[in-house]
Amino acid sequence: MKDFKSSNVLKLVCALVAVATLYGCAGTTGRATGIEKMYVLYCGEGSAPDKSRWTPGVKENENKPITLSNSCYLIKHAKGWMLWETGYAEALLGMMPKGFPTPVLHWVWKNPKTLTQQLADIGLTPAQVNFVGFSHAHPDHIGNGSLFSTATLYIQESEYNFYIDPKGKPPGPPANWQKLRENPTVKLKGDTDVFGDGSVTIITSTGHTPGHQSLLVKLPNSGAIMLTGDAVHFRDNWDTPRAPVQNFDKEASIKSVEKLRGIVAANNARVWINHDDAQTATLKMSPAYYD
Repeated sequence: MKDFKSSNVLKLVCALVAVATLYGCAGTTGRATGIEKMYVLYCGEGSAPDKSRWTPGVKENENKPITLSNSCYLIKHAKGWMLWETGYAEALLGMMPKGFPTPVLHWVWKNPKTLTQQLADIGLTPAQVNFVGFSHAHPDHIGNGSLFSTATLYIQESEYNFYIDPKGKPPGPPANWQKLRENPTVKLKGDTDVFGDGSVTIITSTGHTPGHQSLLVKLPNSGAIMLTGDAVHFRDNWDTPRAPVQNFDKEASIKSVEKLRGIVAANNARVWINHDDAQTATLKMSPAYYD
C-alpha cells in the first residue's frame, strides 16, 4: 500500500510540474536551455475582397478588401532545426504574375519569394530541417510540406486523420504536401513540449480546423512568443474573440482563443498573428532573427 501511495504522489508531482511548465508558473519562465534563435520567413500572401468573412458582426468590414500576410518560423534548438508552417507552395512563383485565384473565399495567392531560397540565404537546405509542424493543413500552411519529407512531423492526430490520411479530405492545390505521408510522424493528442525543456510547446487550439495547433516559443533574450496560427487572423479578433464563418467548429474556436489568452498572460508572452499584415510588417524578417 505504501508503494502504491508513493507512486500516486510521484505521478501527481510530475503532472503539476508539466502544468507549471506550460502555463508559466514560478520558476519556469526563465531562459530555456536548448533554444537559440528564431527566424521569421516570408511565405507568401493572400488578398480577399471581404474582410467581414473573418470578422463576423463587424459591419464596417463588409466588402472591405484585405491583405493577409503569411509567415513561416525557423527555430534553432540544440537538438536541431524546427520549421513551423511551410507557407504557400513554391509553384505559385511561376504560375501567374498577378497571383493564383482560388474558388474558395475569392482569395488571390502570391508567393514571389521561395522558402527554399530563404533557407539557402542562411545556409540551410530543406533536408537539414529536423522537425516540421504547422498550425493546420490548409494550403497556405502546408503548401511546401513535401520539401521536408525527412523531418519528423508533429501534427495532431485529428488533423492528420481529417486531411493527410488517405481516407481524409486532401488539402487543395497547388499545395505540395503528399510526401508528408512518408515522414516519421508524431501524432499528438494534446499539448506537447517538443524538446522536453519548455522552450517550444505545441498548444492545441482546435476550431479553425479539427486539429489546429499554436506554438509557444520561449527565447533566451526575446522572451515568450505565442504563434497563433489561424486561431485568430487579426488583432481585433484576439481582443474580441470571433469565429470566422468558414471555421470548422465556431464554439471550439472561441474556447481556444480564451485558452491561448490565458497561456499568454501566464507567460507574459507576445502574440504574433500569422495573417495580420500590419503586425507582420513590424517584425524582423530573415536573415535577421530573434534570440
